[in-house]
Amino acid sequence: MSDEKTEKPGAQIVPIHSATATERPTVKRGKGRPKKVVLKPSREDLEYHAEMAQERERFVDLDAVVQDCKDGKDTLERLRSLQLQMAREAAALQFTRLEQEKYGKETAQISTRRLNALKLVADIELEIKKLGTNVLDLHSEKVQKLFQLWIEFIKEAASPLPPEQSDLFFNRLENLMSDWEEKASEVLR
Repeated sequence: MSDEKTEKPGAQIVPIHSATATERPTVKRGKGRPKKVVLKPSREDLEYHAEMAQERERFVDLDAVVQDCKDGKDTLERLRSLQLQMAREAAALQFTRLEQEKYGKETAQISTRRLNALKLVADIELEIKKLGTNVLDLHSEKVQKLFQLWIEFIKEAASPLPPEQSDLFFNRLENLMSDWEEKASEVLR
């Protein structure tokens, strides 16, 4: 073979440092699509996400529905709260739909979501009506007030008794009525 270089057709590979302004350097790459590089999150990214997780936790804890469940409100009050929250969401969807209509954008999906929210509001109302006639929550504030009223009637009826007998009667009544809610729940089942 001769020492002469044979020119191959195609681009000539020249190191970048030796490429002149007139020559266009080519970079040799492997076959196929380059691999996707996944960057690790930076310290700032991790701090931001941790802060957002804490913010989300605070927001969830302060939510009206979560508060109602934590406070141990009776079923009807909790359903009323749920109904109010659903109605607020339906109103927010209507606002969004009206804003989208101003710009001539498609609103069918928003309308469907609003209709579903309104149906849930109506379903909650029907459930409230059903519960109002079928459920007696013995731990509710209203029943507790009624119980206090009965105790006042009993005290008034026992007023002619001598103080020793009255005290003995109310001590015995207090012992018998200590877990009256549980006993009444068993009777109502």
